[in-house]
Amino acid sequence: MIIIKIITIAIFFSISLINEAYSILIDVRSKEEWSKGYIVESFERIHRSNLIGMGILPLQFIEDVNRKNLNLIGSELISVEGIENGISPSDKVNLEIKYISGEIKKIKTLCRIDTKNELEYYKNGGILQYVLRNMI
Repeated sequence: MIIIKIITIAIFFSISLINEAYSILIDVRSKEEWSKGYIVESFERIHRSNLIGMGILPLQFIEDVNRKNLNLIGSELISVEGIENGISPSDKVNLEIKYISGEIKKIKTLCRIDTKNELEYYKNGGILQYVLRNMI
């Protein structure tokens, strides 16, 4: 059962390389709010923390899963399950991948929000919004 969907208008492999692994940018829709997410094979610390600081959900493939063995080509629809119930640092996040052929795969990813402070930044849409909300 899909509780929340990540509606992917366009999934694409970004030009940037992170540890020689392509990253996948996804659009995340929860109720009426939109944000972004990245799924990668590995993160450099600075890239991960920069994404969180911009309000982007960092996800990492686990269990020997990667973009190659998933045969991701950019036409897939990726859904996140259960994120509207909240997440905690280092949670496992379930994804559902719908291919243009109709095939569906479900995988687990690791949420790379590693601390409670980072979680607060993400929940507020990034560090700037977090600081502004705390000033008011």
